[in-house]
Order: sequence, then C-alpha cells, then structure tokens
Amino acid sequence: MLDVRKLLWGRSTSWWRRTTVAIASLVSAVLAAALMLSSEVAQASYPGANGVIAWESFVFEYGDAYGCGGCASDRVRTASSTIASCDFSSAAQSCLFGEPSYSPDGRRMVLARLVPTDVSADSGDEGAPVVVGGGGERMLARQTVDDRDPAFLHSGNALVFDGRTSPGGQVNLFTLGTSGTGLRQLTRSGGSQPAPCANGTIAFVKHHDIYLLSANRRSQRRVTFRGGDDPSCAPDSSRIAFVRNGDLYTIASDGTRLHRLTFKATSHFPSSRAYSPTYSPDGREIGFLAAYDAPQQNGSQVALELVNLRGHHVRPNRVIADTAFSNGSYVASNSAGIAWQPRPNAAAAVLERRWGNPTRRQHNRVARDLRTT
Repeated sequence: MLDVRKLLWGRSTSWWRRTTVAIASLVSAVLAAALMLSSEVAQASYPGANGVIAWESFVFEYGDAYGCGGCASDRVRTASSTIASCDFSSAAQSCLFGEPSYSPDGRRMVLARLVPTDVSADSGDEGAPVVVGGGGERMLARQTVDDRDPAFLHSGNALVFDGRTSPGGQVNLFTLGTSGTGLRQLTRSGGSQPAPCANGTIAFVKHHDIYLLSANRRSQRRVTFRGGDDPSCAPDSSRIAFVRNGDLYTIASDGTRLHRLTFKATSHFPSSRAYSPTYSPDGREIGFLAAYDAPQQNGSQVALELVNLRGHHVRPNRVIADTAFSNGSYVASNSAGIAWQPRPNAAAAVLERRWGNPTRRQHNRVARDLRTT
C-alpha cells in the first residue's frame, strides 16, 4: 500500500497506526458547537448515549486533475462537520493529526499533532508545538520528547499519553492535568497506546501484548499472551477490544473469555486489516477501521465498520479514505483512527445519582421506568 508520508518526508510510517512518529504536542479542543451536546449532565456515565463518530483524514493530491503538484491536508471530521483542520501550504504549516479521543462528557476532544522540522529531510521525527486554530482550541506544551496517543481519563480533568523522556528512549505512560500541569510518569518498563477505563484502570500495550494498570497505579496485570494492539475499554470496564494480526477481538478484563469478532478482517473486504477499535458509548457496538487493497482503482481504501458484540455488521460500511491512480494523477489518503462521542442521556443521569457506576441491568431497569412515566 502507498505510504503517503514517505512521499512527503522521505520516511516510512505505518499507515494504519503511526506508532513510530514523534508527536510535537497535545491539543485539547473545546468544541461545544461542533460536538452538539446538551448542558444538562456534566459527565456521561455508563452506558451513555451514542453521539457522532469522528475520524482523522489525511489527503495528498498530485497531478493536473487536482490543479497542483502536491497538495496535502489533514482533517478531524464527522459525517457532517470538520472539527480540526490543517493545510500543507508550506513547510512551516505542515502537520499531521493523530487518533482523536473524546472526553467522558463528550464536550472536548484531545489529539496529538506532529509538525516536521524539515519536510525535505530524510530523517528526523522531531517537531514543534503549533496551535491548531482558534475557536477555543488550546495547545498544551510538549511534555516529553515524543508525546503520543493522548486520551482523557474518566475524571475528565486529566489526560494519559505515551512518551519518551529521551530521544530513542523507551516509551512509557504519563498523566497530565488538562491545564498542562502535574506531569506524572506511570510506567517504567514500557507502555504505549493507553486506553482509559471507567473504573479507573488503564489498558495499554507492552511488548506487543495488552496489560491493565490498576486504578491506584501500583500494579500491572497481563491480559493477553499471544499478541495485541489498539486496546479499547468497554464502557462498563468489563471487556477490552483489541487487534491481533489484523483482526478484531474482545477479552474480559481478567484475561478470560477471548472472543474473535472478525476474520481477515470483515466479510465486506476479506483481505482487510482492522485497526483503531472503539466501543460505542452504550457498550453495544464496536467501531473500527478496515484497511484494504482496491485493485480496481490501482489503489487502496479505508472503511469505517460497525459490528455488534458478536461481530455481525449492524450498518453499511463507510469509505473514509481512498487512494487511486489515473493518467498520471493520483489522490492518496488514510486515517489514523476514530473516536466515538459519548452523550449523556436521562437514564445515565439518574444512574449517576443513584449508583455512580451502574451495571447494565440497573441501567435497563431505570430506562424502562423512564419510558413508563
């Protein structure tokens, strides 16, 4: 598959997950209008209502058909709006967004951003902090030499991310207040791709397996033993979705009841590879991206897929990235990942007051009572 970033900067990065790119900064975007949320409830507790799905989309165009000799842009968007954007009009403005992540109340989004120091260089992954734009977006200063994969903790007032304390050093987990203060290192023996859980634990990747960091941050427990990447916690913290060898799996947080949901990777595209799984806020579906070759257009595509907890598709797939070559012109695009916005609902508000961390049975009972009153 075409690696667009190698064309731009002369270096190769994984096109389904940018795990080797040094991120310059964390951007906490306050996007109340774009995220379309009510102000009734401050926190979306399990199980919240399903909001919009956002995805990062990088596009590179070249040739007469597009009117430029190499135009590139990066967007974080939903089906109806653009949340953040950046155009590659000059080296100083060049940038890349990472996988987005919503806050627990769905009102904010955090993502990583890279700005290469030398677009023409064949080396160097360092960057510099650059403000994404106005409209309430806020840049946090870079905390390590390589800040990546930021996500909100369930409290909503702190972030977890992975980074390196020295160039080429080991990647570990860190937390930081949303104000940009209070940096704390959580792991010392490695850790990346953090996925916060509602019960305070954090799923993450170490040595190509899934681990779970305890809520008091004092212990780690290995969850998988045959590989795993891209973890995502279920809203009730009972299970973890992850990717193994290009397919989607779920497993109980105690390491039991492994369940395979896709088989290379979907029935729509048998040769595709799954990545960036994300549980729906109501806990009933899992969204993920599937990357696959598209020989009919001499290119490749990335599709957004939605499956239930048994792996059955619940909605038609949506192609969100497309690479095609034709008569000397081409367009190449890919996506770093998706985020599913949680939205508070009436049942969640009642449960928050009654139980704090409700079970599915408690939620269903309250929802049924609300429908009959």
